Parts: sequence; C-alpha cells; structure tokens
Amino acid sequence: TPIMRDFEATGCGAFLLSDYCEGLEKMFVLGEEIACFHTTDELIELINFYLKNHKKRNSIACNAQNRCYREHTYEKRMQEMITFISKNHF
Repeated sequence: TPIMRDFEATGCGAFLLSDYCEGLEKMFVLGEEIACFHTTDELIELINFYLKNHKKRNSIACNAQNRCYREHTYEKRMQEMITFISKNHF
C-alpha cells in the first residue's frame, strides 16, 4: 500500500524513486509519475539512469505533482470518506 511519504514527496514536486508496493499503480502511473524498483540491482540501474536523464526525471516529478494536486489531497480524501460513509450509513 502506498505510504504518506509517496504523496508528500510527489506533492512537493520531488522525483520519487521508491521500492514497489502493491497498490501503488492505483495511485500513480509507474514510469510516468513515479519510478519503482523491485531489487537492489534494479535500484542501482534506475539511479544511474535518472541521474543521467534530467528531462525524464523532471517530467516524472512534474507529472506526479500534477496528479497529487488533482487526486491526492486531504480535501479529496475527505470527500471520498464522506461519500463512502453516506452510501453505507455507518
């Protein structure tokens, strides 16, 4: 499951290279909004790649920040909770 750090970092406009966790692809487009690795070797490969590819890294960071502002705000989460609660009559 994505953790708060994923939203905080991307919301601030940072490039996020994160270990993969199940459900992350439901929140971000992998490779377009965040970068993920599964193994240490893959991590090293991606570090080297993104250090050499500033435009791609910056594009991913910008895409992620836009996604956060559009879909992953506290206001959006509260709206989702209210909708869920009202539909389920808790």
